[in-house]
Amino acid sequence: MNIFKIFSNLASMKHIVNLGVLIFYCLSLTPQKYVEVDGGYGFVVPHHADMWYYLKDHSFRFSMNYIVKRSSMLNQGNNIFKGLSLQYIKAGEKDLVGSSFGLAYNLRFPLERKKIFFLETRVGIEYNTIKYTEESFMFNALGTHLNALICIGLLGRFSFYRWEPFVHLSWNHYSNGAVTMPNLGLNIPILGVGIVYTFNQKPDSLVYGQNVRVPNLIDISISGSIKQRKYEGPHSPVFTLTLNKTFAFTQLSRWSGGLDFVYDQSIYDNLMLFKDTMVQSWDKLKIGYHLGWTYPVGWLEITLELGSYVKNFFFKKEQLFERLSYRYFFSERFGIYAALRAHYFKADVIEWGVICRL
Repeated sequence: MNIFKIFSNLASMKHIVNLGVLIFYCLSLTPQKYVEVDGGYGFVVPHHADMWYYLKDHSFRFSMNYIVKRSSMLNQGNNIFKGLSLQYIKAGEKDLVGSSFGLAYNLRFPLERKKIFFLETRVGIEYNTIKYTEESFMFNALGTHLNALICIGLLGRFSFYRWEPFVHLSWNHYSNGAVTMPNLGLNIPILGVGIVYTFNQKPDSLVYGQNVRVPNLIDISISGSIKQRKYEGPHSPVFTLTLNKTFAFTQLSRWSGGLDFVYDQSIYDNLMLFKDTMVQSWDKLKIGYHLGWTYPVGWLEITLELGSYVKNFFFKKEQLFERLSYRYFFSERFGIYAALRAHYFKADVIEWGVICRL
């Protein structure tokens, strides 16, 4: 039995809410707390020709957020706001697309000193009430109920004493990272407004463990993934070796660049289904390069990367890739990470790996 289907059957809104309540309680033990409610209006981007016929309705998002500020006594990440988001998304016509319930870890990085404009990332899990089946064959965007949820946005706050309105523009994506087909995924830009309530502020007294930062960092990471290119087709392994070097940095963030070597067995497994297609072993290898921006939150690092390829069998369809990765270091040298790599905001693979820092 497919293990991903087992997890999908176990997932429910009740479990997501229970987990959210538990994390909300843990966050409430820290000072400088904010409660937010926001809503927004948008539409689904039909990035595939087969999606146009069922994306006939507009979309909206509603979310509740619990945010805390990291201690100002920290040397790294003292300007970061973190928290938890519970959200509901209606992507289109409910009978065809269903409803989406999500739980995400929220991080905000201020873009200027006054802390008015923020870059926000939300990463978590999403449960969609409808998936592709023989009965709902018209909906080919999601092959599983349980999916990865990623939201990247810009947020502007207007400062008042306790109540602070804000506006937000976000790109919301959820899919299973090509673990099970079909997996076109849903991409939903949202423009909306919200309001923040600020609790009584307590003086900073908490100091967390800090990851030591040094210039000219070199990272070597290795990851493994599972990928399916066609419905009921083979599940193929994907291995990625990434070399990354920091070339510019500040106390708050850093810029880096590097190379990616991707061994993608799914290229061979997929093309061998067509007898007139010749596939060489060399065709399984992708070689790419990327530019990335990283901001640290203690032992956690969040990286946004944009790259392309010097070698890719499917380069005509995959000229550019994006990657959002979360890296957690147990020491100054070693850590683990999870990342979503996508092509034009269509998920290609979820990467799970280890990282070594030189």
